[in-house]
Amino acid sequence: MELTRYWRYVTFSNLLGLLLFLYPLFATVMRHWNSILFVLIMLLGLIYLFTGRRKDNITLHRYERVFLWLLAGNFLVFLLTSLLNLPEDTREIRFDIEARFLLIIPLYFLLIKCGNAMKWLGTGAVLSVFIALGYCIYEIGYKNGSAFTGIYSHLYTAPILLIYTVIGGYFLLAEKIYTKAVTYVFAAGMILAAIYIIYYTHSRVTYFALLAVIILLTGLL
Repeated sequence: MELTRYWRYVTFSNLLGLLLFLYPLFATVMRHWNSILFVLIMLLGLIYLFTGRRKDNITLHRYERVFLWLLAGNFLVFLLTSLLNLPEDTREIRFDIEARFLLIIPLYFLLIKCGNAMKWLGTGAVLSVFIALGYCIYEIGYKNGSAFTGIYSHLYTAPILLIYTVIGGYFLLAEKIYTKAVTYVFAAGMILAAIYIIYYTHSRVTYFALLAVIILLTGLL
């Protein structure tokens, strides 16, 4: 009886929301975190495409249908050109990269189903910056490191942090789901954390890009 009561919360929307929330959390501090979450999200999208989409009777606008057909066409062109110009070493053909464009199709339907996807992803993005800050302080302060590299390198960590700062900042300032005081405290804290982290990654390009992002985000105030 207890299981039945909680089972009604296990929906495609709630599962996608949970995965979108988890996706950015440990992206810079845990190896293969994003890859594992990406696979889970894509599997959920495929399951929904073949089992739940027809029940929801989702209708697409013309531009949406064109967009999805272009994604499918891109993969078909890739297959055709690969077969016509087959290299001696077939390992040179990167099906995984092109397949990601194709997998956007089931994910797109799933995102339509989950109306509050931005709320889940934005919350996870904000928290991911503070988690990265803790890991950065650990590397610089306790391990006496000269730079913050994260789990891979500064070339990965800095741009990823910038992306999540943009997502988190937009979520806080544009969505306006919290009070002004809470919004400004979290936004200011997240931006200061991002400045600190990216400074210690020694990625100059990303640092200047972050300054540009901060200027743009102030336009949402």
